[in-house]
Amino acid sequence: MAGACSIPEVRSDRVPTSSHGHRRAAHAGHRGSRPAPTVPEGRTVPEAGRVHRAGRQTMPTAPEESGPPMPRGRYSLHDPHDHTPLGEEHFHCAPGPSGWRYVSQLTTPAGDHAGSVDLAVDELGRPIRLEINASNWQVRGAALDGVTWVRTDPTGTHATEGNAPAHAFSGTSPAFLVSTARLLRLTPASPATRVRLVTFTDPVLAPRTVDQSWALVRSEAHATDNGPLTVDEYQVSALDTGEQHAVHLTGDVVLAAPGIELEDLDSPPSAFS
Repeated sequence: MAGACSIPEVRSDRVPTSSHGHRRAAHAGHRGSRPAPTVPEGRTVPEAGRVHRAGRQTMPTAPEESGPPMPRGRYSLHDPHDHTPLGEEHFHCAPGPSGWRYVSQLTTPAGDHAGSVDLAVDELGRPIRLEINASNWQVRGAALDGVTWVRTDPTGTHATEGNAPAHAFSGTSPAFLVSTARLLRLTPASPATRVRLVTFTDPVLAPRTVDQSWALVRSEAHATDNGPLTVDEYQVSALDTGEQHAVHLTGDVVLAAPGIELEDLDSPPSAFS
């Protein structure tokens, strides 16, 4: 499902055509996905650290990252069922001394501002700061006693705090696929891993707790003009419905996922250490 993009190009004559999401992985991916095999339940992710503070809890602030500028890119977003265009997400992302950070601005198909995402995770992949804005609603959250968040209505006068014994956050942004993969740190030899996430659904960022199973099906390197490009194919299963889909990542960039297409990237993806 990855669309045209400008990461270091993978020439189509170099990449096997039988691997979904891999052919022209850095230039254009296949639409649709092949059926995924059933994933047996495996190990469970160790619970994200619990933070206790005396008195009222406050959200930690991610430190400013130093180093080279974060690469810029653009995803197109569409309905995963009928492919109706939903807009675009213009993003920066890069690893840094404290972990990984992703910031983005969302636009409608007409080009109007539609929201923003700011996600920072630590070196273990736990969310140390999340801020999402959509339809004038705002959510701020972090890994505190599981995960904790504050959701504010468009008037700014009503704020509701929530907490759940989950490992991390999720949502429609591609950032959450990268951060979940970072949290799990799977290898092709790893068993399927169960993870609990709090996802914020459009258009009003309503919170919902979901359980998923992630498995790294394969990790393949493809030659490009700028060096090898490793593509990881994950199988993600919703444990409540049994629905399964494939997610293809390279470094900290999503190449193919339901409802997401990578259109542009101004430099190679960053690799996690």
